[in-house]
Amino acid sequence: MFKLTLNSLLARKIRLALTTFAVVLGVSFVSGSFILADSLRAVFDKIAVEIAGPDWIQVRGVETIQGDPFSRPVVTQQIVEQIGSSEGVYGAEGVIQGFPRISFEETLIKPLGGAPTLAFNFDEERAELTGFETIEGKAPSNGEAMVDIDTAQKYGISVGDNISIRSLQPEEQFTVSGITRWGQDNGGGAVFVLVDTPTAQRLFNYPDSYLAVTVAALPGVEESELAERLTDELPAGFEAVTSDVVANEFSDEFDVFITIFQNALLVFAAVALVVSAFIINNTFAIVLGQRVRELGLLRAVGATGRQIRSSVLIEASVIGVIASLIGLFAGLGITWSIKALIALAGDGSGLPDGPLVIATRTWIAAAVVGIGVTLLASISPARKAARIPPIAA
Repeated sequence: MFKLTLNSLLARKIRLALTTFAVVLGVSFVSGSFILADSLRAVFDKIAVEIAGPDWIQVRGVETIQGDPFSRPVVTQQIVEQIGSSEGVYGAEGVIQGFPRISFEETLIKPLGGAPTLAFNFDEERAELTGFETIEGKAPSNGEAMVDIDTAQKYGISVGDNISIRSLQPEEQFTVSGITRWGQDNGGGAVFVLVDTPTAQRLFNYPDSYLAVTVAALPGVEESELAERLTDELPAGFEAVTSDVVANEFSDEFDVFITIFQNALLVFAAVALVVSAFIINNTFAIVLGQRVRELGLLRAVGATGRQIRSSVLIEASVIGVIASLIGLFAGLGITWSIKALIALAGDGSGLPDGPLVIATRTWIAAAVVGIGVTLLASISPARKAARIPPIAA
């Protein structure tokens, strides 16, 4: 019966192709949603690890409101000096981070979709405690700023040009003193601007204080042990956490936005699947109506109703398997198309680049959706086919 079913499918190649296409459409949207979300997670997880630094410790205030990082008390200069003189500490650097708006020649500089525009304080003498590397020029002093290399190349910014930075203070003009790079891939599409520490404290309202402190341990000192020791030495309301904790927190923050984006895509996938199921159901019903004589002849030569029903379900399974495989790889095309559309809609500011990730769950989802939807849509026509009497031949 299985061989007969396969021969029947191959004898009607156009019908097989059209029915398979209906399932491929739904599967490709589902797999594309997962591929895009997992690929973005991989990019931002890498960014999170680079933000946390190579075995750095972060000293910060403890949240006064659960789940609100902005409720942390600021770290004073006195605490930074205390940390720098602690046993096992190689160096400590106060960190100020802000979210400015940057313009060049009256054009707003936009990061790639999903990535932020970030400002940090930067001191060349303590550059080893940051993720930044000077590519051209020099570190900024009063009235100067550095921009990342991707932004400089995209907008044609050179050393000596002027940019505008708007933060909590009114817009100010800064001279570009140098070009910098952050991490291995420059932050996956983020825009970076660096200013000297006093300027950062003024722009983002951290008078003689910092958002956090980056701490490096001496060689041979365990990161986790130093973090525990510093936490015990720090004043109440402050804590020292390892780079793993910081990386996981950043990953969780990114994941919230990625999940929202993924769910929006899955809504379109659900609509496509409903339409696919409707098409499959009607296709099988129409085709089986056209094959009454063939199925009646099978009944006349001894095929049972159960065998006829199994034959139809086998057809649906074969279509589902083929469509799942095609739909999974078609999801790669959907992913590229979505990224291209977002880049086009965002005037070139699309999603960050990175390798496409096909996770195990994507394979499972494609199989469950492709085979499952096809089988469910074919159950009713299969039952009707099983009731065709031999006399119909």
